[in-house]
Amino acid sequence: MRARLSLALLAAAAAACTRADSRAAKPPAARHYLAGVRRYPGSAVVDSSTTPDVDHVSLETGMPLDSVTAFYRRTLPAAGWSIVADTGDSLSVAIYAQRGSLSLWVRVSRTGPLASRTSLIAAGQADSAAGASGQQR
Repeated sequence: MRARLSLALLAAAAAACTRADSRAAKPPAARHYLAGVRRYPGSAVVDSSTTPDVDHVSLETGMPLDSVTAFYRRTLPAAGWSIVADTGDSLSVAIYAQRGSLSLWVRVSRTGPLASRTSLIAAGQADSAAGASGQQR
């Protein structure tokens, strides 16, 4: 899937570079749905992608799953997110949260006794109605 996504991004970039009319209207600035979502301190980005409707980032840290999930359970509500679902076990935890028209999925997976990987995926409305309501993106 990564290969297909990379190929699609490469094709889109090549098409944008070959545009004949340099006066063509510029696309609107990309939304960053994960802006304002705190990352676990000391975590390292291992993968990320952005589309007009979705932001995704994968992070790794040398901290256990319980510590990382406790961080998100504490910081998301403090940032205005409502936790809608929180399920999991000793190997993986999935948290689903909402803030206005935004949705956030947090999945933390154990990769070792003192290591975990977190996947943050945020999505929003493609139309401008949510932006007109003053909702932060």
